Amino acid sequence: MLQCTKDMLSAKFDMTNLGKAKLVLGIEVIYDRQWGTAALHQTGHVDAILSCYSLGNCKLQYTLMTAGLSLAKLKATSRKHTALPYHQAMGSLMYLSQATWPDIVFAVAYLSKFMNGYDETHWMAVKHVIHYLKAMSTLPTIIKSDNQSAISLAQANQQAFHPQTKHINIKVAHLHEAVVAKMIMLVHCLTGQMITDMLTKALPRPKLEELKGLTNLQG
Repeated sequence: MLQCTKDMLSAKFDMTNLGKAKLVLGIEVIYDRQWGTAALHQTGHVDAILSCYSLGNCKLQYTLMTAGLSLAKLKATSRKHTALPYHQAMGSLMYLSQATWPDIVFAVAYLSKFMNGYDETHWMAVKHVIHYLKAMSTLPTIIKSDNQSAISLAQANQQAFHPQTKHINIKVAHLHEAVVAKMIMLVHCLTGQMITDMLTKALPRPKLEELKGLTNLQG
């Protein structure tokens, strides 16, 4: 179907075949031929944002906003603060949030409420989000599992599969691709420390209280 579309367009327009897309509007496309998958990244766009605001060597932040952040809603931006690149930075962050960084959606939505009136405190909050991007741009999502065999299969290449695991080949392929692309990191977790067990298993009260304590939940 794709080739037919190319042929149809080529018959009507002058076209040049540049092969598979590698960079589309700031989104990097990384292919894994072995698994037949493609991963999307925007590390280059993040680096460009850091460079634009001279934050390449900024302090790393591992949260999107400071605890208890509450910014004042101003009627307008004062003249001395109009030089702050608030709108430009928010545009870049909005693009990231809609493309490959869904985890920053809440912070971006909150900060976008102050587009018509902002000062230095609002700008510091925007820079805090950019510091977070710096910290997380190369950090994979950590997934904990108490099944070491499952971790080994997800990390192994296709040649590691054998007849006994053939039935799960397709199911584990997307996990392997995510591991190779460093989007996720699989870490072994002892069965007794699996917090989610309190939501999926019938547990004695002492164990339930122990797991609940690990989540800092009260009640």
